[in-house]
Amino acid sequence: MITKRTLPGYIWFDGHTDFVTHFKEKLYLDPDSDFMDFLIAKRRRERELIRAEIRLKMEKKLAKVRKTYDQEEEQEEIRKCYEV
Repeated sequence: MITKRTLPGYIWFDGHTDFVTHFKEKLYLDPDSDFMDFLIAKRRRERELIRAEIRLKMEKKLAKVRKTYDQEEEQEEIRKCYEV
């Protein structure tokens, strides 16, 4: 429920973005409303997606490093075999 109350702790919303810092007619959002829960859940999902993307990038980099390390170990073992 969007209200025009100016009670402390209320967050205002402009209808286009989740949270706005400058808006002429401030509309206050009741923190106990379902819409507020929706916005919080939406932000949480966005953060989880960002974390998942970062985790995936790090796993790819780690796999690349492991592959390089494994190849170096194999080459070292091959060199040892030929040095006999």
